[in-house]
Amino acid sequence: MNARRYLSPMPTTVLVDAWHLGGSSANRGIGTYLRGLLPLLARDPSLDLVCLAEPDARVPDGLRRRRITRRAPNRFAQREHDLRLPFDLARAARAERADVVFSPADNPPSRCARPWVQMLHDLIPMAVTDASFDGAAARWRHIGPRLRAASVVCTNSRSTAADATRLLGVDPSRVRVAPLGVDARFRPPAARRVGDPPRVLYVGEYGPHKGFAEAFAVAGRLADAGLAHRLAMVGFLAPWYEPVVRDLLASAPHPERVDLLGYVDDVVASYQQADALIVTSRYEGFCLPALEAMACGTPVVAFANSAIPEVVEGGGLLVPDGDVDALAATVATVLTDRDAWQKTSDRGIEQARAFTWERCARVHADALQEAAATNAPERRRQRPSASR
Repeated sequence: MNARRYLSPMPTTVLVDAWHLGGSSANRGIGTYLRGLLPLLARDPSLDLVCLAEPDARVPDGLRRRRITRRAPNRFAQREHDLRLPFDLARAARAERADVVFSPADNPPSRCARPWVQMLHDLIPMAVTDASFDGAAARWRHIGPRLRAASVVCTNSRSTAADATRLLGVDPSRVRVAPLGVDARFRPPAARRVGDPPRVLYVGEYGPHKGFAEAFAVAGRLADAGLAHRLAMVGFLAPWYEPVVRDLLASAPHPERVDLLGYVDDVVASYQQADALIVTSRYEGFCLPALEAMACGTPVVAFANSAIPEVVEGGGLLVPDGDVDALAATVATVLTDRDAWQKTSDRGIEQARAFTWERCARVHADALQEAAATNAPERRRQRPSASR
């Protein structure tokens, strides 16, 4: 769709549920997505964005903030936000004369008086069978049908778009695919520094689908092959998952070759100093670490499943899903064959150039204008002589 089809003489006022710009979400994938996307939407003269955010949330420059308050701690925070969001949206829609609502995370509103655009990042709890996902899967079964009421559903991959139709019954004609972008700070280093000892990298929080056991097994295969590389595991490790990860590591073939680094402030340096990134996840809605590594010129070797080929294919090396031996052998080739390393690095850099936040923002802008157009008569009644 082309947003210009939906332009009106006045900017389209968009209410953004920006709750995830605060708290722990700010340093996770949803925070990266919002920081990449919202500043570009704010520069679009056809849009006027109003962010519903808590006082301590880091709202990007150029966006207006409308304050919301949340008090529930930790695991109750999501529930409180779900309950209070419809009331916040209703008040803000009246006060701001909003045209459309943008819901960018897994909090689709239970009620919304305006047309709305929903971003769907993944349906992993429904797509992956694991007892630890039972609660999250039940929540998606409860809130998922709300997506059928959205005017437009955006997804970050064709894989997630297919899941939206397959698992939630979303009309595919209302789905728009908006692949994520990569920030300019993710780039090859001026001079690549060889680690001592050298490193293979894994980036991602633990989850039942994240393939930590497979990553640990790859580290063991590399050790058995006589390579000196250690496996650096970068990503927030929630306290409730730490015992699970420690148990997995204890049963790994070479636990002494694995470093659990947790959250790091400078993940760009982690990419730039690694000899390769491995992606052993068994299901992804997009796979941003693979994109960031390729942008840094770090070769990527990954399982071919879910959305991972959409990001990696042509830029990294894919092996059959779950085949630890194949992944370890491919990584070993990249680490020991300088030509193979350089070719994979070059292809990754070129592949990453195709993923831009500008392209992502264009799809979102089109979706917002398309949704607002469904409310055109109401817009004329609300602001018959408005001009900005």
